[in-house]
Amino acid sequence: MNTTDSIVPGTLFTAAVMAGERKGKQPVADAAGVCCKAMVPVAGKPMLRRVLDALRASELIGEISIVGLPREVEDLFPGLKLLPGKNSPCASACHVLELCSEQLPLLVTTADHALLTAEMVDFFCQKAARTDADLVVAVAAIDTNDTQFPGLKRTLKRFRGQAYSGCNLYAFMRPAARVVPEHWLQVEQKRKSAWRVISQLGWVSVLSYLLGRLSLEDALAKLSAKLGVRIEAVVMPFPEAAIDVDTVADWHIVNRYLGFPLEVE
Repeated sequence: MNTTDSIVPGTLFTAAVMAGERKGKQPVADAAGVCCKAMVPVAGKPMLRRVLDALRASELIGEISIVGLPREVEDLFPGLKLLPGKNSPCASACHVLELCSEQLPLLVTTADHALLTAEMVDFFCQKAARTDADLVVAVAAIDTNDTQFPGLKRTLKRFRGQAYSGCNLYAFMRPAARVVPEHWLQVEQKRKSAWRVISQLGWVSVLSYLLGRLSLEDALAKLSAKLGVRIEAVVMPFPEAAIDVDTVADWHIVNRYLGFPLEVE
């Protein structure tokens, strides 16, 4: 594992916003009457613009790229670096890491991260820069998430003492982290099944997970050892950090949260 070459304090992160579309129907975009999910309005502004505003306001973000943006809206984002996407989020992440291999550390987030703020970005990047990890992922404790967003359905990972939800914030700190999205390609179809993802760590870990004995730190340590990289997590103190707009219901929830309830439920 690479535990050397610590990031110099104050180093700016390159940022990549994943704005591509999954194959098949796009129910959120269809409900909003727009061409793609990145352009779905939240509180009167396309989600992608909300994410870009948060990144631009951050003190730790330098160059910003948009990945996989549909061609019909490219002209709406002049001056930004537009990178081609691939046929899946993980394949796109692999491609971006190849293109940005000389621009690490790299922050990767998604265009549907509608409640992202500069404060969240700065918190995560500051914490990531203080680690010796190759890859840092953001998570939020689900009990915090539930108190502010009751009824919101999330993909949960339940570990010893706590359940977590991912926050769609990934910091690729060093070149060694490139192996992680390559591995994710193998488990991408299992992303909604926690036990199948955990099974990548071995069946002893699966049993520990099912019995509630595997901590988040233990799981990341085992995965790090398996992949030959160091992976760490930052627990975000912002419940909004775990919210993305995956469904039409999510779209209604985030608009209501921001004081812009939609007319048609």
